[in-house]
Amino acid sequence: MTHDPATQDGELSRPIARTFANARMPLAYVEWPRPGAPLLVLLHGSRDHSRSWDPIARALQRTHHVVAPDLRGHSDSA
Repeated sequence: MTHDPATQDGELSRPIARTFANARMPLAYVEWPRPGAPLLVLLHGSRDHSRSWDPIARALQRTHHVVAPDLRGHSDSA
C-alpha cells in the first residue's frame, strides 16, 4: 500500500527539511513527499535558496515527489 501525503480533507503533507552528509560537507534540502510519484528536483538560482520553491513545490506535490536542495554555500548548506 502506497502512502498518500494528502489527508482526508485534501491537505498535502508539509515539507520536510533534511540534510545529506557527503564526504566533504553537509548539504541541506527540502522534500515535499509523494511516495510512488515521479521525482522532480528543483534547483534555485545563484542568490536564492530551496524554500524559494515553496508555492510551486506545494502545487507540484499533487503529482510529483519534489526535492529542492540548497546548493553549496546557500541557506543551510555548507
